[in-house]
Amino acid sequence: MMFEKSINPHIKQTKESIKLTKHDNKYLLLFTFCLFLFWGATVLPVSGAVDYLGQMGVLRPNETVDAPNFTLSDLEGRKRSLHEFQGKFVMLNFWATW
Repeated sequence: MMFEKSINPHIKQTKESIKLTKHDNKYLLLFTFCLFLFWGATVLPVSGAVDYLGQMGVLRPNETVDAPNFTLSDLEGRKRSLHEFQGKFVMLNFWATW
C-alpha cells in the first residue's frame, strides 16, 4: 500500500467529490422527473379538457355495448378469455404478418 501513502491529498479530495457528484446526480434526475410529472398534472386538467374529436365531427355513441367474449392464447400459451379482464383496461394489438 505504498501507493496509497504517496497520493496527493488533493487527488483524494477530488475522488471523494466525484463520488458525491455521481450520487447526487441520481437525486437530481429523480427531482427533475417528479417536477415534470407534477407540472404535467397541473397543465392538463381533466375537467377543462377540450373535446377535439367533437370539434372534428366525431360523435360519441349514445349507448355502450360490451365487447363479445373471445379466447386467445397468451405469450405463455395459456388460453385467455376477454371476460377474465372485465373492469380492467385492455389493449389488443392485432399485428398483420403478411
